[in-house]
Amino acid sequence: MKKAMLIVGVVALVVVAFLAGRFFSPSNRFSTLGGPPPIGGEFDRSFQVEAGLGDRFSGEVTTLDETSLTVQGDDGEMVFLIDANTRFINFGTLAGVQVGDSVDVSYQSSDSAATALSVTVTNYLSN
Repeated sequence: MKKAMLIVGVVALVVVAFLAGRFFSPSNRFSTLGGPPPIGGEFDRSFQVEAGLGDRFSGEVTTLDETSLTVQGDDGEMVFLIDANTRFINFGTLAGVQVGDSVDVSYQSSDSAATALSVTVTNYLSN
C-alpha cells in the first residue's frame, strides 16, 4: 500500500512539473512570432515579407505619440502611422515602447504613408 501511494505521489509530481514547464515556458510568456530571440540575437522576420505581411524596418525610436512612431535606422529615418490594428509585440501596447528602444517594424506602404502592422522591441532582454 505504501509503495502504491509512493508511486502515485511521484507520478503526480512529474505531471505537475510537466504542466508547470509548459505553462511557464518562454513561448507562452512572449507574444512574438516564433518566441523571443536568442540572448544577444536578432529576430528573423524575413518570413513576414514572404508571406505578404509587409516590409520591415529596424532602428531606434526617436519620437512617438498615440498616432505615429519615428524610427532612425541605418538607411535613414521613417515615420510610421499607428492605428487600432497595429500589434505591439513583447509589451502589448504602445505604452511599452520608449524613445531609445531598438525596434523592428513590419509595415505596409501606401502612396501617402507607411502604416505599422507590428512593432517589436528587440532590446527588451537587456533592459
